Amino acid sequence: KPLTGHPQLFPLTYAYGACLVLPVAVFDRIGTFDERFFLQLEETDFFCRAQAAGIPSLCLPAVRIIHAESRSFGARSTPVKTYYIVRNRLLLAEKHDPGISGLIRAARKLNWTIDGLANPDDREAGSLFKTLLWMGSSKPHAVAARRGVFDYLRKRFGRLRDPLPS
Repeated sequence: KPLTGHPQLFPLTYAYGACLVLPVAVFDRIGTFDERFFLQLEETDFFCRAQAAGIPSLCLPAVRIIHAESRSFGARSTPVKTYYIVRNRLLLAEKHDPGISGLIRAARKLNWTIDGLANPDDREAGSLFKTLLWMGSSKPHAVAARRGVFDYLRKRFGRLRDPLPS
């Protein structure tokens, strides 16, 4: 639903990092991007901080952006991307949805993501048991997901320090 008095602008409940246009005053008020996130969910953290400060996120649908999705990773789905998604989803929950209920919500989101990797041809799989079995496997995405959890627990953030095994 457009903003009253501004029919070309729509409020968002989420900000997508492919194209953000921000006045410097926003950075002055809430700070810059949290470098611990590095490559995944940094814009979600920034949006959550802006939203908490009462700064709206707006969309102007007339603007078109071409986004080369996942160019930093070389493909849409890679073990490195899986690593960052897992680690950073846990960090995001810690920062913006602390406590056991926030951890459970983060785990649900991760289960959906990981289930898609574990069962790419079965989008109805959704079995936590299957996902846990897959997480224990030697498949590259499973290794990356485990590493993301362990690095989160060790508070190892920012750029991945050691390469993931192939």
